[in-house]
Amino acid sequence: MSTNIYHEAIMALARQCRDHDRLPTPRGVALLDSPLCGDRIEIELDVNDGRIARLGYWVRGCVLCRASAAVLDTLALGACLQDIERVERQFARLLAEAGQVPEGWELLAAFAPLHGHRSRYGCAMLPLRALRAALGDATQRQPGSGALPNGGRQPARQGVSGAASMGNRPPAQDGPPMCSTLDVHQ
Repeated sequence: MSTNIYHEAIMALARQCRDHDRLPTPRGVALLDSPLCGDRIEIELDVNDGRIARLGYWVRGCVLCRASAAVLDTLALGACLQDIERVERQFARLLAEAGQVPEGWELLAAFAPLHGHRSRYGCAMLPLRALRAALGDATQRQPGSGALPNGGRQPARQGVSGAASMGNRPPAQDGPPMCSTLDVHQ
């Protein structure tokens, strides 16, 4: 595996990251941002029997954040909160300790070269943290309780520092975040 953190596998994943249509009545919503670099992700999801049935996200973030979000697109459907918590813990160990890739989430191996680049861990972890928050939001709601407040788009704000609600619109695309200006479409 390359020691370059912006190697081709990361760039390919980042190119796959694309914003989704809004879910009509999401069961869980989360908005997280990184005040250090400006990455921001909003996730909406629906659950069925505690497992992710549909997923939508909007990212304004660097290459690493966008690549990590693209992994969710591929692997998160069917996962439950405990699965995502396990993957998040193992992914954090992969980055911090050069640990093992979470089973079933082999695409995260592309992030192994981040080990030793502590300032980039948050970029890669932000989408998983947002997914966990959205799943937590969904599991706290009683079945049959209806849509979320604010037209179904009230972001869960646990652990968000300085994030403003994005309401019913995707994040603004008003320039690249500070942590990377790489063009993923090259």
